[in-house]
Amino acid sequence: MNLVPSSVYFENLTTLEVSKCHGFITLIALPTAKSMVHLARMSITDCQMMEEVVACASEVKDGIIFSQLKYLELGNLPSLSSFCSGKCSFLFPSLENVTVRNCSKMKIFSQGELSTPNMQRVQFAEDEERWDGNLNTTMEQIFIQMNVSNSKEEEGCSSHPKFNQDNASMFL
Repeated sequence: MNLVPSSVYFENLTTLEVSKCHGFITLIALPTAKSMVHLARMSITDCQMMEEVVACASEVKDGIIFSQLKYLELGNLPSLSSFCSGKCSFLFPSLENVTVRNCSKMKIFSQGELSTPNMQRVQFAEDEERWDGNLNTTMEQIFIQMNVSNSKEEEGCSSHPKFNQDNASMFL
């Protein structure tokens, strides 16, 4: 389910904040995304079912330009696998701040080409930032880092004597 039909255009929209829309799998269709030429801030949080922000089923030759977007926040989106799963090119000439938190399935930002000339970091935890030269590589490394951290936490809990004792009593 999309929040916005593909026939809706937002040429004058400067801020988009979406929160607690648990039934949406995608947020906006490609034509709507292309119309957001003045968007400066996008924040999408606490949407349990969202798998991608921009729905792009096929390769788009001319790409999508978010020329004014400076801030992007993606938070608490447990089903999000990417910003866009299609092979769409994205140009973010003004993007400076990206925050991605608790998006445990997000392995890559987008399948298509990306241009983020002003990006220098992605914040992914309260006091943790990372930049590996481009947004896709950075997201891949954050995904790996977060999964290694989660694996170590799980191993630490399961090897802890108190944890094992408590778990054993649950099954008796």
